[in-house]
Amino acid sequence: MAKDRLRGMGYVEDVTCSLCNGEEETVDHLFFKCSYASRIWAAMLQWQGIHRQPMIWADELHWAERYYKGRSTKAELYKLVLAGKLYYIRQERNSRIFNKVQRSEAIICRSITQDVHGRGGSKHRIQKRLQELNYYPSL
Repeated sequence: MAKDRLRGMGYVEDVTCSLCNGEEETVDHLFFKCSYASRIWAAMLQWQGIHRQPMIWADELHWAERYYKGRSTKAELYKLVLAGKLYYIRQERNSRIFNKVQRSEAIICRSITQDVHGRGGSKHRIQKRLQELNYYPSL
């Protein structure tokens, strides 16, 4: 749950994003507008061969519905990468809040890549594409 919602329930007072320390942490900010998360998403998009800038959540969903719906190799890979990105951003945010431990964008990109290879390796449809993407994204 993002800090703006936690504030509304009376659990926190400081709603500053734990990743960039610059803006209010909303769901959209945390996963897409935050400079930290945006750099990760840009690198992961480029890694997949998608040449565009990161967008806000609603626009990402609209773009994915338009270009990457269905079960094509590209769509399956995009979904895995997006899910991994959301998971690792949440993990990083919680790690910074509760454990006072920070990881760089490069470490998060590596983790997402390894996870995508691990999960995607069992999906026959995308194995060949993952072999082509057998490198880490660059930031």
